[in-house]
Amino acid sequence: MTRTTKGLLLRLSDLGSIVMANIIALLFVTDYHAFPSSAYLISALLGMVTYFLLATYMKVYQQVVRYIGLRAFINLLLCCSGAFISKIAILTVFDEPFSLRFLGLVYLFATFFIISSRVLWHVLHSQQFSFRSNTLADCDRTLIIGTGKQVDLLLTQLATSKEKHTVMGLVDSGTNRSKITIQDISVVGDLTEINTLLTSLKVKRLIIAANLTTEKITELVQLAKQQKIELLQMPSLEEILQSPNRSVTLREITISDLLERDELKLDITRMKKQIKGQTVLVSGAGGSIGSEIVRQLVQFEPEKLLLLGHGENSIYQIKQELASVTSIPLIPIIADIQDQPTVNQILQKYRPSIVYHAAAHKHVPLMEDNPHAAIKNNVLGTRNIAHAADSAGVSTFVMISSDKAVNPPNVMGATKRLAELIVTNLNHHSQTNFAVVRFGNVLGSRGSVVPLFKRQIAQGGPITLTDFRMTRYFMTIPEASQLVIQAGALCHGGELFILDMGKPVKIYDLAKKMVALSGLRENQIKINEVGMRPGEKLYEELLISGETANQQIHDKIFLGQVMQVEEQQIVSFVKDLLQTTPKSVKQEIVGFACKYNGAAKAEKVV
Repeated sequence: MTRTTKGLLLRLSDLGSIVMANIIALLFVTDYHAFPSSAYLISALLGMVTYFLLATYMKVYQQVVRYIGLRAFINLLLCCSGAFISKIAILTVFDEPFSLRFLGLVYLFATFFIISSRVLWHVLHSQQFSFRSNTLADCDRTLIIGTGKQVDLLLTQLATSKEKHTVMGLVDSGTNRSKITIQDISVVGDLTEINTLLTSLKVKRLIIAANLTTEKITELVQLAKQQKIELLQMPSLEEILQSPNRSVTLREITISDLLERDELKLDITRMKKQIKGQTVLVSGAGGSIGSEIVRQLVQFEPEKLLLLGHGENSIYQIKQELASVTSIPLIPIIADIQDQPTVNQILQKYRPSIVYHAAAHKHVPLMEDNPHAAIKNNVLGTRNIAHAADSAGVSTFVMISSDKAVNPPNVMGATKRLAELIVTNLNHHSQTNFAVVRFGNVLGSRGSVVPLFKRQIAQGGPITLTDFRMTRYFMTIPEASQLVIQAGALCHGGELFILDMGKPVKIYDLAKKMVALSGLRENQIKINEVGMRPGEKLYEELLISGETANQQIHDKIFLGQVMQVEEQQIVSFVKDLLQTTPKSVKQEIVGFACKYNGAAKAEKVV
């Protein structure tokens, strides 16, 4: 039964209770008072109207009845009392005849019937749940860590869940046990007692609904693995509010939970103002970043979403995934950005207002072996879709770049650097606002170290690192995608936005955290150093010297400026390169890309 249906049934129940209260009260007073029937009718109607107004104001129909508590009963009593007092005041002001005995009896009977209906509903629902669960042993005996607003929301959703579960209690996320009770579920201990609680309560599922340190989460992961307990993480309140149906979706602990990252704060109003009611195109919509951008865009209510990609399976998958949660038209488009006539035709046909260009070849070693493919896709393909956007009158064009475009030692980074130069240069000759967003590695994206380490751990090791000293900037896929959309909303044209990736992470430390996440100890999995691959750097940079501008944009976004280079100079250069051997291509394109660096040291925008 849906929440709306339950709310309607409760309203009908209250209406019936008020009508019944008036009828019974009338039977008690007819021998003592002779008032016209219209007086009783007016009194009854006034009672209904005032009660439902007060009940709506006090949100009594938003309470989950299964978890109804003392506060809810007090609210019902206040609504009935308020209706009683309001009736007397209104009838007195308008000098209408009334019987105080009659009104008093109506008040008593209505209050009794309404509160009794909640108690009866609660009892019946509890019996139904107990029957469905059969015995406690058949349930998922659940323990929840946390005592804040998140827990209240979680308990509300669990109350309507079809899964068999029994919440055994709450665990205070601090070290002092509090006396809080949320929806009749009490605190049974604190984190210092977690091991004992899991054993004594025979817990099968542990849910984290609080902000814990990475060290504590790591401990809980290992503890859950040892005791064979399912460990789940509840999303933050902000993530819940940004989800399409605002539901609580529990998830497993991931490596991103073990990396210390600040909570992301976005200007949702500004983003929605730009996107709502607009046609938006995402190239590379089947990829790691492109597909997440599409997911994030849904909450901003665009008129339609164009999913452009050359891989039919990935485009089909993201379309099917989103079709189940949104009614926004999703238009799958299978095309290659290297095909200039087709790209032009697509943008002329749909005339999108905003384009997020995420299509690219990004695997460094593969592009070292296939430099011509990297040039055709990353440079000329970007030029094709950028010019098509200009011709179609697109309002905002956001290209997604990489930190590997900074002082690039490899083909992939060099092609992304040239693509940045083309896009930002085009801004000076177009009505379209062109901008570039640059960020580092994304956790869990295709080709990243996380899936590789997962496979190696699953196989029993060893984990292979190219160099123990190597560091990288990391960001989660949702973080990166949200900030790309935020940058688009801040775009005025010509900007280079650099996302704040936080502190660089040693790949060796990342590997150790992933071992801990698997429930193993460090001495159970070997970590071997195998030497750097072609085109790799020990340390990544986010800014080329001289790129910053002294203007604050967002607490998670830097603002930079790309050097101006004539587009025709770049295009002529890369077309000549396509006629040379792969070995010559690497040296020439890296040298060309690095030639357009500034001279001053980059700083964070403050």
